[in-house]
Amino acid sequence: MTFKLNIDEKKLEKYLQRVLFKTVLKIHAIAVEHAPVGATSELKQKIDFFPKQIGADEYTVISAA
Repeated sequence: MTFKLNIDEKKLEKYLQRVLFKTVLKIHAIAVEHAPVGATSELKQKIDFFPKQIGADEYTVISAA
């Protein structure tokens, strides 16, 4: 049995970029939710990610604390 698929690579790429962006948003939310809270909550408050726009091939979640 063989299958022949016509895949629009541009649409697939845009879809995967949206999936990646939604994933980094979820990772950010989980990191903030589970960050330890000390006297100032600085670690939790400074968790961020970049770049902020959809369409990147790579994202970074960090804390500037």
